[in-house]
Amino acid sequence: MNADQSDYRYLNLAEGWQNFKWHGLTVDSCGNITLARLAKVVEVFGQVGAPITQAAEPAGVTGDGVDFIYFSDPETHRVFRLNTCSGISQPLACFTGRGVGVGQLQSPRGLRMSRDGLLYVADSGNNRIQVVDLRTGDVRADWGQPPAFDEPWDLAIDHSGDVYVIERGGPRLRKFHNDGNELTAFGVNAGTQIALSQPSNITITELDDIEHLCLLDIGLHEVLILDLTGNLRSRWILPANIQPVGIVAIGSALFIGNNAKDGELLQFDLQGNLVGPASGYKGPVAALGLLCDGSLLLYPGSNASTIRLCANKAFVREGTFLTGPFESRDGTINTAWRRLRTSAYPLPTETNVQFFSYVSNWNDPPTLDPESPFTASDGWKSLPANRLEGLFRNPPARYLWIGGCLQGNGQTSPTITQMQISYPTSTYAHYLPALYQEDGDGRKLLNQILALFESTLGSVEQQTIDMPLLFDPFAAPIEWASWLIGWQQYQDATQQSRNWLPWLASWSAFDLDETWSESKTRRAIATSFCRYGMRGTKLGLRSLIKLYAGVDVWIEEPGRLYKNWSLGDSSCLGFDTALPPAGMVGGANKLLAEDAAYLFCVWIYKNGQNQCSALMRTKEVLDREKPAHTDYQICEIKPRYRIGVQARIGIDGIVGRPTEEWTLGEKKPLGQETVLSVAGSESGAWPDYDSREGQRTGITGGPCHE
Repeated sequence: MNADQSDYRYLNLAEGWQNFKWHGLTVDSCGNITLARLAKVVEVFGQVGAPITQAAEPAGVTGDGVDFIYFSDPETHRVFRLNTCSGISQPLACFTGRGVGVGQLQSPRGLRMSRDGLLYVADSGNNRIQVVDLRTGDVRADWGQPPAFDEPWDLAIDHSGDVYVIERGGPRLRKFHNDGNELTAFGVNAGTQIALSQPSNITITELDDIEHLCLLDIGLHEVLILDLTGNLRSRWILPANIQPVGIVAIGSALFIGNNAKDGELLQFDLQGNLVGPASGYKGPVAALGLLCDGSLLLYPGSNASTIRLCANKAFVREGTFLTGPFESRDGTINTAWRRLRTSAYPLPTETNVQFFSYVSNWNDPPTLDPESPFTASDGWKSLPANRLEGLFRNPPARYLWIGGCLQGNGQTSPTITQMQISYPTSTYAHYLPALYQEDGDGRKLLNQILALFESTLGSVEQQTIDMPLLFDPFAAPIEWASWLIGWQQYQDATQQSRNWLPWLASWSAFDLDETWSESKTRRAIATSFCRYGMRGTKLGLRSLIKLYAGVDVWIEEPGRLYKNWSLGDSSCLGFDTALPPAGMVGGANKLLAEDAAYLFCVWIYKNGQNQCSALMRTKEVLDREKPAHTDYQICEIKPRYRIGVQARIGIDGIVGRPTEEWTLGEKKPLGQETVLSVAGSESGAWPDYDSREGQRTGITGGPCHE
């Protein structure tokens, strides 16, 4: 029986988690709630010395994604190249030091690498951009006068190769083609919509698969987001207690250095919400950049080591959510909100979850204290920690809010897949005798006692309902699914996947191939029972070879071609009958060669691509699936037409390209893989198809062509 005849609603719908407010949480690619992900230090390049405690001059850093990282040092007026293998950094040879000439620098700041191997350097003190061709090591271009820059500070390059330059002296944002010609329309658009104060850094991100500019203005203490035509899309204010420097976008994550106090790298979302500090780094930030693999570069300054971080490698330690209000369907005030059910992965070690409920007859949202958001003094009722299912202990009311708190150790996170809230029209009391249906003072207590049994038996009922999913090849899970709770127990709480398909395949002794896609595996299991009924037959072998080897074959039984011969028949010996040269099998008047009786031939088309792999897989299938008393031969079908050998049109009588000439020393069958050249031919090529028979064979009375 299924006693849960409740009026209920799910919170994770096809449109996602609606009306949820997050803090420190996110929704992953599978639609599950987890703690928000953070970047984590994964590698340090360069000579590791004493930690830097004081912020250096704002600089630039970028990488070619192969062997080198480039960073600028405004104090020494140089650009350095760091070898990621040896950890040694050296000045870039094309820049000779401080000066105003081409190949000289003065307070270089921002650096950017283009897709075609060009390094753009914001030569701030000389009011110009210098372009270095890293393939030759020479300065390729000098964007100076014109265009006239006013203290260029940082730059960015979009996918089309256009360059965006921030000027501190302007202050303004400008756009250029990669040949140095300015797109003046961009400046007009940007100038009419934004008034910059002290723009310091710029990066490019994608919103809805469209590139946008993210600009950091330390004077305004803001981040501005613009499209590539210069139109302002959004802007938001940074927290007052940070000292921002550098900005880099990776997906929907925005990273900004904070040089306040000890220094750190902060992560924001594109709406300006602070996610948290990067894991594994404390210290100043002089520049932020990207490698071509999407990882993040952090340069502390003062010619120190460069740090590589990867996004989504760590988690925040705590996050909360609030959702609601939920109203009863009939809109009544005294609604007895009854139960919360949560589906989640098994909780990893050192992680916790806890849920809270709040009710009211007014739909005004509850006020949350940022330090302690779900306190009992504010009317919140809590479920025990790590309890995924429980009854609401709130009094009846029209509206319901749900709060939650997730905690982790920074390396793992709880994962919530679904939530369900319900208020019943009937409980297990519905199945008791009519005497217990009478309303009275003890009805509430009775329902609470019955709820204890329902919480246990309800999961068993759900297991029974979900049981067909385990036997359906198109529904059985290949990873963790919330409805598997109760069907399998994990000895290791960190294990969050279970492939049910091999177990299903074992029912028909069907071997799965690890190289198959999920969809192919499911289809193969679904048809394995029918295929098992054809096991050992020609049709069954062809089907399995097609499945495992990916090739079509023809299977013949030579024994079926022998005609029985008996004395007195009018058969013509040597024409339509033959005596076997070896032992024979058969009864009276039936003679058959023993080696042909249990032998079958497998014809496979010769294909240059993956031929060896197809033959090997075909042999594996035949050795495993053929009848035990039989043997087989594999014959390749080549593009030849030979009467009596290979002559069945559409099967093995296939036409190939013209054969090549035959030369002395080659081991090729004459007439099959080669032809003799036409006598007197100068080109030595295949003769015209209008040639006579003697010419086409190349056999004539004259001398042969050399």
